[in-house]
Amino acid sequence: MDMKQIKNLSKINIHIKHLNTINPTLFQKSVINWYKKNRRRLPWRGDTFPYTYPCNTLQEIGEIPDIKIDAYSIWVSEIMLQQTRVITVIDYYIKWMKKFPTIFILAQAKEEDVMKLWAGLGYYRRARYLHQGAKYLIQINNEKNNVNVMLPSSIKELKKIPGIGEYTAGAIASIAYNKPTPVIDGNIIRLFSRLFIYKASSNSTQLNKQLWSIGKILIKNCNENKEYNQGLIELGATICLPKKADCINCPINQFCLAYKNFNSNNNNIEKDINLLNFFEKKIHQKKSIKKKIIKSVKVCDHKNCDICVIDDDLDDDPINRKKTVNISKKILKKNQQVLPPNSVLIYTLKKNKKKPKKEYLISLILKNIKNDCYILNKRPNTGLLAKQWEFINIKITEEEYLIFDIEKKNDQTLNLKKYIEKIISKNITTTNRFNFNFNFKN
Repeated sequence: MDMKQIKNLSKINIHIKHLNTINPTLFQKSVINWYKKNRRRLPWRGDTFPYTYPCNTLQEIGEIPDIKIDAYSIWVSEIMLQQTRVITVIDYYIKWMKKFPTIFILAQAKEEDVMKLWAGLGYYRRARYLHQGAKYLIQINNEKNNVNVMLPSSIKELKKIPGIGEYTAGAIASIAYNKPTPVIDGNIIRLFSRLFIYKASSNSTQLNKQLWSIGKILIKNCNENKEYNQGLIELGATICLPKKADCINCPINQFCLAYKNFNSNNNNIEKDINLLNFFEKKIHQKKSIKKKIIKSVKVCDHKNCDICVIDDDLDDDPINRKKTVNISKKILKKNQQVLPPNSVLIYTLKKNKKKPKKEYLISLILKNIKNDCYILNKRPNTGLLAKQWEFINIKITEEEYLIFDIEKKNDQTLNLKKYIEKIISKNITTTNRFNFNFNFKN
């Protein structure tokens, strides 16, 4: 590859130098050939039953419907697969495609019906985006007087649809229309981070931007974009896993810098595996140790790289480095995994997550005994779990919660009953007052 092709990608560093050594055509062939032989059987890929994973919806719907694999069905599968395991999605996907086989039918459906079918899959905003997206497509197609409602093939137009971002647009364009557009999801971030030894958080904005640029270079002049992109996703989902990497059976290990580091200094991978087992055993025994490991590995020297995190315990020498691994009591308490410095598992780092916000609630399960039904409350139209039905939840302060907790622990049922009645009267105002009969069990 000509270095001029990547001059605008980034300052030249160890990651970009390694990219320059990769032949995109050979890389693509390795991914595509492996994918065709080893891919999982899934309904959104046009496969017939049985699938790689069990389908539990057969008894409910009777038979698997004939699903037309087009841009719409791929769109549905990509939205469902966001933050959700494949094995969970299969049943929901089949039921969805039977109920809403086309964009037009989905657009005409009531929101309650859409949400009912989605119930249990979580992240309910996704279902609303699908529904809104279908309505949007009907609207723009009517304006253009198009009889057949279809998703556009360009990234720019796809991203105008509610709920479709860069990744989903790339997936639809490449899988449905065979467009040479890269896709970068969580699996591919991990895969590429190991290929190019990027040591950064997987939700790093700089890392993601860099990997999108790398993805555009690696997919260039590919004729089988559908298979190539799905092959990368499949590798990240089945081979290059977060806590376990099957490097020996990986079809692109010849291009992987992390794998080369893992196998450096010797051709016997078992030695490195034994080293990893040694560390895990020490953690299990909860012994504090210090040990120096010297390996001739290629690592980021942080020159011209503002993406990788800096390890304070590494020498200044960028090639032959000494890494001191200190398993302290503090680390043991947190149950953190300590890995040899040349393990592929050190790429990438865990996401930087925000600390969860604490909220204190009293939940009321109110039953009308006469009509044998429960009283439910509908959540607001926006925000978390918007428009979902739930039992009545009353927010309380931390101080109120502490009082509640103390009364319950002391089994002061009478005081607790009065206390909850006080909170209810303060938060619920209705024409008809309820008579509450409390039963508390510790």
